[in-house]
Amino acid sequence: MPKLLQAGIGFALGACAVSAQGLLAPTPLLFALALAVLPLLGARRAPWLVALCLGWTWCNFVSTQQLAEHPDPQYLGVPVLVTGEIRGIPRPDKHATRFDLVLAEIRLNGQVQRNPGTIRLRWYGKPPPLRAGDNWSLWVKLKAPRGYHNRWGIDYERHLFVRGIGATGYVLAKPPAEPRKLSWHRSLAGLRNGLANTLQAPTDGVPGLPAAGIVAALAVGERSAITSAQWRLLRRAGLSHLVAISGLHVSLAALFGFTLGRGLWRLSGALKRIVAARTVGLWLSLASAVAYAALAGFPLPTCRALAMIGAFICLALCLYRCHYGNLLGAALLLLSALWPLECASAGFWLSFLAVWLIFRTMEVRQSRQPPLTADRIVQTFGRRCSRYLTNLLYVQWALFLGLAPVLLFYFGEISLLAPVANLIAVPIFSFVAVPLVLAGTVLLLSGGSLAWSILVAGGTVIDWTLALLAPLADCSFAAATLSPGSGVLAALSICAW
Repeated sequence: MPKLLQAGIGFALGACAVSAQGLLAPTPLLFALALAVLPLLGARRAPWLVALCLGWTWCNFVSTQQLAEHPDPQYLGVPVLVTGEIRGIPRPDKHATRFDLVLAEIRLNGQVQRNPGTIRLRWYGKPPPLRAGDNWSLWVKLKAPRGYHNRWGIDYERHLFVRGIGATGYVLAKPPAEPRKLSWHRSLAGLRNGLANTLQAPTDGVPGLPAAGIVAALAVGERSAITSAQWRLLRRAGLSHLVAISGLHVSLAALFGFTLGRGLWRLSGALKRIVAARTVGLWLSLASAVAYAALAGFPLPTCRALAMIGAFICLALCLYRCHYGNLLGAALLLLSALWPLECASAGFWLSFLAVWLIFRTMEVRQSRQPPLTADRIVQTFGRRCSRYLTNLLYVQWALFLGLAPVLLFYFGEISLLAPVANLIAVPIFSFVAVPLVLAGTVLLLSGGSLAWSILVAGGTVIDWTLALLAPLADCSFAAATLSPGSGVLAALSICAW
């Protein structure tokens, strides 16, 4: 295993260890430990051990700083005036609209606390239009985050802490908000909000999209409109990863940018003699990946894919080849340093483990396959299709077996039909549905007249795919569900085997 990958795993495991602590370590101890292990970074043996200490130190420090940004206890349980900016896309339900507010200040009886972090609010009834990036001044009542003491359920208090939310509450009244100039990140949030609203609830005279919730999830990463029936089907078929913008989708966006940039630059005449078409394609590939990740709101799986794609493109521009383990280790170190509190989440380890399994399986497969000879075009094409299907089958089985321990440990449930369902759905999503959604979204941003027709085509393909897989998901043996304790034992047994 490459040393960079060992260091990345050690750093992430050190950050995970903080979630098991009852109290955070004092800051002087953290600085002393960091100074003690920093000289050992160049050691050839056990790089993961040094990274483990640094990851634990860094996550303790970040957690301490995040606690300092929560609202003071004197502002809890009483009506207070808060001013801040809406972060993320507000999510309405039957009774209220839930949204996160990044606070600029809290006021109570002449006392002011500046920049007290982020709070999660509910606005009951029928609130005015709430958009991401808008600034509001609101009377609210706050309380400290808390959750049920259920050992095997979701730790809601930790869930809020990881996302930087220091208090929850509800809106009491709304005085007029002062207009403020929007900056670029607020404009981006508003753009995502507007696209999500357009895709999920089109205006009068425009027909609704088939599978609108899934189309919005693929376009802007907003999954609140996916129905419970669709979630059940995706979960039991092992296809939930297809509606989360992650490595597959960002890679497709990068491939689209590379193909478009290289193809158009080859038609540029004399310009291609100054700058190679491959170089232009790589730069446009990186720009496409960044733009898609920004449109998705930079969630963790997207950032992981973006880090790996960015590193690969930079190495390709420098004409340097790098082992996939080093790429994965660099992405693991980067994301663990930027979001150390996310290291204990299931999605963090599932995303990295899935990428490693794919690369490792393809490495083994390529070492055992003879090279193709271009004797006849038809035979070569048939062999390529056969090899692609065989590789896809091997990858699906590797993912099923490799991810089973993690899924059982965290969720106590695993889809038994995931290899078969992914063998059908992944090619359809990769080559048809996602390209149509991406093309329709780009045209919708640019005001193209064909945008809605392309999005309808993409939604129709998704509907047909789900209808094809619905009988599989309805089978009694589609998924195996275990009690939490049994799931942990099963995961340990698989790892030991």
